[in-house]
Amino acid sequence: MGTNQSIPNDNRKEVRGGIKIQLNKLYFVSNEVIQGTLYIRIEEPFQGYFLSVNLQGFEEVNYSYTKGSDEEERNINIKRINNFLNYSMPIYDFSNGTGNQAWIIQPCQFQIPFQLVIPYILPSSMQYFNDENTKCNLKYVLNAQILSTLHNVKPVRGSQEIIIGQRIYIQDLPNLTQSKLAPVICCCCKSGKIEYNIQLESRYFAPSEIIKIKINADLSNFRNSVNNFIIKLVGKLNMSAQGKPDYTINQFEKKTSFQVNSKQVSQEIQLQIPDNALLTTQGQLIQMSYYLQIIPNIDSFCCVTDQSPHEIIIYLNPKQYQQEYLQQGIQQLQNFPVPQNWNPIQLQQAQFNQIQQNQMQQLFQQNLAYEQKLYGNCIAIEPSKIKLDIQQQMNQIQQQNIYQQQIISNQPSQQQQNQIKTNETYSQQQNMYPTQNQNYQLQTQGQKTLLGQPIMKDENKTYL
Repeated sequence: MGTNQSIPNDNRKEVRGGIKIQLNKLYFVSNEVIQGTLYIRIEEPFQGYFLSVNLQGFEEVNYSYTKGSDEEERNINIKRINNFLNYSMPIYDFSNGTGNQAWIIQPCQFQIPFQLVIPYILPSSMQYFNDENTKCNLKYVLNAQILSTLHNVKPVRGSQEIIIGQRIYIQDLPNLTQSKLAPVICCCCKSGKIEYNIQLESRYFAPSEIIKIKINADLSNFRNSVNNFIIKLVGKLNMSAQGKPDYTINQFEKKTSFQVNSKQVSQEIQLQIPDNALLTTQGQLIQMSYYLQIIPNIDSFCCVTDQSPHEIIIYLNPKQYQQEYLQQGIQQLQNFPVPQNWNPIQLQQAQFNQIQQNQMQQLFQQNLAYEQKLYGNCIAIEPSKIKLDIQQQMNQIQQQNIYQQQIISNQPSQQQQNQIKTNETYSQQQNMYPTQNQNYQLQTQGQKTLLGQPIMKDENKTYL
């Protein structure tokens, strides 16, 4: 079964058991629904009651820059980790809505399906490696966990890395671009301007697709001779760290050219995007961007120059169908290894009222804060600094998650109801739950609420 993730210096007690996350695939795109099944095994009594699925996003950059000059010049190595996404969705409440902090889950086996919608705003997964000191990675991890109400006990947990490809579409992005550019030959020569009209079939492409470019250029107001035009497809990777210089590299470049024979240029060019090109990524520490350059190669008595290109930004989106090449390096899913005497209780993803939601969010926030403190090299961006558009999109998909829950929601099986009665008897014997609070929560049970609400809100901050 799945095991708890390794966290530095986590000395909390670990209860025997774990969670296996079974998915039908590992690659997802914007607005797609993750469908899976959780296989849960608890081998000793565990104090807790909320089962949740958490989607986490991480960016990591490693690079170096030079500081000083001459004899005092030295290299500064940079490493930054940004946990930019912590989205938690409740799946099941073993306490049946009572909110009993002393609830004990007895040794058991469970099996429960779940669904989670991927918002379109999440940046694409990516990985770049030049050497150990120059690399970056943006990845997503899907966690399932039962949170303990005891501060000294780890959650029962399992995890699975997944890949997300963002489909980027910008409204009113024109396929026709125009410009008038004056290439500089030397500081004292003014040679006039070149007028460009560049037509594309689209500004959005996928790996292995062909870019068709129709080039119209007017050279009648440019006095120098243009030998040829060079057309480049450039992929620029930018890594940043808060308060430090950025690191930018032309990670990808492909080009072609054609000769110029008159002052009125009309030419159609095709460039094929490689199948393994990285997708456009718009992260906080990592940005992978693409653009086309139309560059005049000018012959003059001073020099030959290829300055003043006409540039067009384009976007590389996921393929329409599953991109198997992106799954390289991710462990493939195996059939669930059924242990001996495996006879799980069948559960269904449940709906939650406001009180249950708030309780789960509080436990999740406490556990998250504790674990983040254990990472000495992990810079956790304050929730107020997380991009507002990501927060808004996570809130918008709540309705979709509610709809998916309503489809698969069902009452607990008779076996689960028996376990609930056993836990209630145990709680009453321990006399650890106030009757007044219990009555209040039972009265509010059944109220529907949006899933995935921010953990807490105040006037200045919004917490995922």
